Amino acid sequence: MRNQRMDIIQDVLKTGFHEVCIEISGKCNAQCKYCPSGKKTGEQRGMMSPETFERVLDKLISYGIIGEESQIDLFWWGEPLLNPNLNAIIEIAQKKGVDYVLSTNGFYYQKIPKHLLKGIKRLIISMPGFSQASYDRIHRFDFETIKRNIRKYAEDMHQAGELDKIWVAYHVYQFNLDELYDAYNFCEELQISFNPGYAFPLLVKERIAYASNTLPLERKEEMLKEVVTFQLDKMIAESDKENCIYQRRNFIVDEKANVYGCLNLEHDEQNYCGNLFEDEIEDIYKKIANLSICDECIQCGVAPADISFKFFFDSWFQMMKKTTFLETLCKSEIDNWNKKKEILQIIMNLRAAEQKKDKQELFSKVKDIMLQNEIPKVMIDGEIDKWAMRPCKLQQEFNDFWEQ
Repeated sequence: MRNQRMDIIQDVLKTGFHEVCIEISGKCNAQCKYCPSGKKTGEQRGMMSPETFERVLDKLISYGIIGEESQIDLFWWGEPLLNPNLNAIIEIAQKKGVDYVLSTNGFYYQKIPKHLLKGIKRLIISMPGFSQASYDRIHRFDFETIKRNIRKYAEDMHQAGELDKIWVAYHVYQFNLDELYDAYNFCEELQISFNPGYAFPLLVKERIAYASNTLPLERKEEMLKEVVTFQLDKMIAESDKENCIYQRRNFIVDEKANVYGCLNLEHDEQNYCGNLFEDEIEDIYKKIANLSICDECIQCGVAPADISFKFFFDSWFQMMKKTTFLETLCKSEIDNWNKKKEILQIIMNLRAAEQKKDKQELFSKVKDIMLQNEIPKVMIDGEIDKWAMRPCKLQQEFNDFWEQ
């Protein structure tokens, strides 16, 4: 009997994994209670050297794990901005022609030269709220330092002509709902993207315990007071209990070139699948494909079936986008107000389509509106680029539908 997960790996290798996580830092300076790095449950590890990074990158490219459309995430559980060799590592990625993504908690500022920022696909800055009280509960940082550093990164990205690549990932908890609008205004002031998403327990084992009602009482009470658990309940209820997007989307390597099978497990023996420099790649694939916890995770309904597992806080996000979009349209050169409203409806339908597996019905509505109002497709392509959550992917899907 064939292993379905091995079939997935072999299929993905035709184009490469979408996201290859290369953890360049084994340390994190935050104290997030829903993340193993913050809880300091394991050893505080070291940093990846530029030499190791280049060897890892060459291996991943030669195996087809990194393909033409792949991006490398220079992070996993660790804080990449703590690596003193970050710029040398980015330079190597740029030399190899691979897009890179950085994710940071924002407490440590490291200057990245303008020419190296040209190769960045996204700079994600995580925020657990927009007040000192919220930071005291989760990251345990000085809030003013965070804001100051975000301003510095925004200025650096602006100077590099990459300001639109900053993404503030605002983690929505019960205690910071009233801070959403302040955070949004802060991002608007800096002209950077604001992306609120529901916070959730990062570790698979904790999500399984929640779904099976075996979570320790103290931990469960803490979650019920802080995490917006109804969204986790909704995800469990709606899960097809058959798939996990991480199996098709992510490949993970740590600072010592160790390979791990699951994005939401720790650096432990259960998750360890071999070493890129020491083991045969086929043996590594077999261990990933036979990760024992996968079946339990999927069957509990806590495995991410699609990228919406990020719990994008869409109702608020849509409202803010709609307001900003209307403000932009009011200032645009389009004289016909009815046409402005139709374009708004098109964008809202396209953004709704991003959240669905079957996009055909919404794409059909969009096409009908465009044809009835003689709205050229090139205009909508431009609007998708400005307003979609994942513009390139949505444009490709819409183009494929349009050409049918």
